[in-house]
Amino acid sequence: MPRAFVVGHATVVAASDEGAVESLRTIDPRNEILLEADVLPDGPRAAFRPTDIVENAANRVCIEVETSRPGYLFLSDV
Repeated sequence: MPRAFVVGHATVVAASDEGAVESLRTIDPRNEILLEADVLPDGPRAAFRPTDIVENAANRVCIEVETSRPGYLFLSDV
C-alpha cells in the first residue's frame, strides 16, 4: 500500500463498537476506509488512487492529488 492515497467509500463504525477491531481485519483499504461518519455527498466517488508526496519534513507533509470525484485522503503515518 502507498503511504498516502484517496479512496471514495467509507464504512461507518463507532469507535466504541466491539466490531470495530474485526472491521480493521477484514476491510480492503483499496476499496474503503473506516470512519465514525461518512461526510461526503451522495453520488459517484473517487476510485482508489495513490497520491504524490511533494514535501516530507519533520512536522509537515504536503500531498498532491487530483480527482474528478469526492474522496477521502488517507495518510498512513502513525
